[in-house]
Amino acid sequence: MLKKRDTEIHKTVHIFMKRCMKYFSIMFVLSLVIVPLYYTSYAMAKQLTINNSGTKLKEGMESLESQIMKSYEITSLLREEREFKRLFFLDGPPPSENYVDINVIQKKLRSLSLTNDLFSNIYITFKENPVFISNYFASDNYENVYGRFLGYSGLSAEEWRSMMYEEKYSEKLMPAKGITSTYYRQGEFQGMTAFINNSYFNGIDQESVLAIVFNQEDIIGKILHEDQRENSFAYITDQNQQILMSSNYPGSEALGDVRNLDEVTVASDKYITLTHKSDMLGLSTVVGIPLHTFQDQVNSLLNLVLYYAIGGTLVILLLSLLYSMKETLWLKKLVDAASKSMKTAYSISNEYSYINHAFSTITTLNEEQLKKLDALNHSMKSSILKHLIILGAHTEKEMLEVRSYFGQQFDRFCIVKVEFEFAESLHLDLSVQQNIGLEFAEALREWLPYEFMTISQHVREYTFVIFLHEPEECGAQHLKERFSQLIRMMTNNSPFPLKINAGISSVASGIKTAKSTYGQAVHALNTNENEVSSGVYTFDYKPGDAAEDKMIFELTLLLKLYDAIIAGESKLVSQMFQDSMNELAAYAPSEQERTQVYYLFRQTVSNANEAIFNDKKKSEEGSALSMPEFHQASDVNKLMNELMLIAIRLCETVSNHRKSNNEKLKEDMLAFIDTHLADSALSASGIADQLMISEKYVYAFVKEQTGKSLSKYIEEKRVAKAERLLLETDAPNSSVLKECGFGSENTFYRAFSKKHGVSPAVWRKNHGNLTE
Repeated sequence: MLKKRDTEIHKTVHIFMKRCMKYFSIMFVLSLVIVPLYYTSYAMAKQLTINNSGTKLKEGMESLESQIMKSYEITSLLREEREFKRLFFLDGPPPSENYVDINVIQKKLRSLSLTNDLFSNIYITFKENPVFISNYFASDNYENVYGRFLGYSGLSAEEWRSMMYEEKYSEKLMPAKGITSTYYRQGEFQGMTAFINNSYFNGIDQESVLAIVFNQEDIIGKILHEDQRENSFAYITDQNQQILMSSNYPGSEALGDVRNLDEVTVASDKYITLTHKSDMLGLSTVVGIPLHTFQDQVNSLLNLVLYYAIGGTLVILLLSLLYSMKETLWLKKLVDAASKSMKTAYSISNEYSYINHAFSTITTLNEEQLKKLDALNHSMKSSILKHLIILGAHTEKEMLEVRSYFGQQFDRFCIVKVEFEFAESLHLDLSVQQNIGLEFAEALREWLPYEFMTISQHVREYTFVIFLHEPEECGAQHLKERFSQLIRMMTNNSPFPLKINAGISSVASGIKTAKSTYGQAVHALNTNENEVSSGVYTFDYKPGDAAEDKMIFELTLLLKLYDAIIAGESKLVSQMFQDSMNELAAYAPSEQERTQVYYLFRQTVSNANEAIFNDKKKSEEGSALSMPEFHQASDVNKLMNELMLIAIRLCETVSNHRKSNNEKLKEDMLAFIDTHLADSALSASGIADQLMISEKYVYAFVKEQTGKSLSKYIEEKRVAKAERLLLETDAPNSSVLKECGFGSENTFYRAFSKKHGVSPAVWRKNHGNLTE
């Protein structure tokens, strides 16, 4: 007893020590990683500080450049206004009737400037008249404004006007000056001004100027962090190295060739420089961060890394001990459990391998047993179901056997037969066709709230037994609704044309009715099958058709022949006739039996003939075919050959109808797109709903017929319609884009510019002159 106890203690201690060694080894490795990490933290912290400041500088300058370039959009929008055009061509002081124009342009300018946070002031002047318009106010004479509400330090009104119009330019940046703007703020502020040529033609002298004033404090706030603004310097220069604005920079000239991360001395202080150059406007920006500030930021990051390293080491140590104890306890239990299931003794060298081997052995044995049981159970159930459907259950022993596997499930049940049809022109692989059936069976488990089993499954045919609940409302009609929804979902989501038909038997009760119930499902499917679209059909029994019932429920060959003719499978039909005639020749039946077989085949072909030509669309191609008449002197073999030729002609009728359907679908789809161009919500989903096909098929069909994607085709049609409206009507752009179905002004301009390279207004003006 004591020896066994000592062995258990020794085993536990051994496991605990191994766990401690494992976790301490992990901690040691982490320590080796942390030490070099600390020594490389300076470079990391330095790079982090540089990246942080560099990103701020880059984003700030991009924001400034973006808002300067935004002014070109503002000038373009203003020039489209009729009121601006009247003011632009006004010579001399404006008469009273132009005051309305001034007011309209002032409101437009104010609304366009609201989204630009760096604009402190924005105003428009004209060379040939004294009109002044800003985002705050407007005046018919700039002399009444300048110096009173807006003014530049050291510049008279005439010097200010001369600065705007003395030389030709597209845009020009004026170095920062003291600016007074009573509507913007009280007192003077340093501001940089961008002048934009606001004329209709940039190739001539500017006749109008759009000026944008940027507050220097706002720009500095964009390119420097708040804690850097007091000690750091910054300046912006143009292409000629002229300083446009600066902050905390003592010199009047820019530093020499300064690169990123250079160490420079300014006014006896050392700085680390960050630079940014704009290729768009030619602006260069230099920011200097004091060296001591830079080092303080790096050191603070280093201290933070050190604190985390020490704290992390202590946490890892405590967790190592804790997890070693917990792992020892559950490993001890596993080892004890494994040793009871294994014939070999516990291996103290490697407990994990021992446990893994033990549980792998147990799992393998259990899985093998479960697989054998599942396979045996499934095989027996499948065998019983097939026997029940084909032969029926008649003896007490057979009924007891069915009840032992299915219980009371056959107290209320239905049988459903489902068939899938694919266009022959698709040449689908067998695996693709099989996957459709498997997907249908899998989806049925989600759509159907009842238990069911699959009796048979082939490439194009599945049969299900559905066990219904007790309430009477769970009947064939309820199943029809469920199957209709599932079939609609499957056909809509299918990437290729797919037809699914289902036949549903009436609700049956009792094991003995299984065989006849299956016949009802087959009957419902084959006598109601629709050639054009998918459908779900319930069994509709008509009293007094005993002879016909016998044919339906017992002669499955005739059912397959009917299916093949309706599907247009001429090769299969020909083969079935040939095989049947060969069997007649081999068994040498009596003349009466041969005649009976002929009439059965004749009735099947006649039913298919009627079903095909009862379809309104197919009936347009011709009338139903006449069946060969039987006489006493008739040769049955000759009549069977004539019947086979008629069946093959029916298959050809079905195939021809499919081809004409594609042309009709093309006409309907393109006509629907043309008539709904004005609907901005026009999409594959709407087209699919209208034509009752899947969205994926809409995309594939448009690509096949037009060589373009659906979106590209719709966009080209809309642009073409817009061109016609721009040339033939005086409607504004806002009306044209709505009538053509463009969802927004940006979408309209982007689509039009992509084709023509200019805006709709410019295109209309150019082509309007040509048509005149």
